[in-house]
Amino acid sequence: MNPRHYRIVINFDNEEQLFIGSVPEFQDCTVKGENWEEVTSLLEEEVNKRLENLEYPPTPIDAGDLDGKLSLEMSKSLYRELLFLAKHDEIEPEALAMELISEGMGRRYGGNRYYRAGSNYRKQGRSKGDRNNNYSREQYHNIMEDKAHFLEYVRNLEQSGGSNKGRR
Repeated sequence: MNPRHYRIVINFDNEEQLFIGSVPEFQDCTVKGENWEEVTSLLEEEVNKRLENLEYPPTPIDAGDLDGKLSLEMSKSLYRELLFLAKHDEIEPEALAMELISEGMGRRYGGNRYYRAGSNYRKQGRSKGDRNNNYSREQYHNIMEDKAHFLEYVRNLEQSGGSNKGRR
């Protein structure tokens, strides 16, 4: 298994004044470093060590055979609210749920995605609070990956008169 198939998460710890990186597919795979490059290098070494020692390495999330389906149970009142809002917006409840999940993930994680490109990990997305819709080509293709992001993109185009210059 190629270590470059695993996504990484890197955060800066203000208390320790260090970058902390992890690979979610490997339990307790965490490293610390002075800068982004050091952490990515240490993570790659750690993943290589683990891959050498595991007979059955974990499947990278991005390499898994996913069907794109999620089954959720929720309270009756939350479901009632979802139905009401979907009816109000004249969309299917499933589409609204996908849009809300997508927006919630963006808020929780600051709209950032981490991915491997060539030999470097790169951070993509906008920073927290950035509401500018000037998407790069790379971001545009990632936005179009799922229906929820696509719907958000189209709604923003409609609200800005098709100029893609602003948000709500």
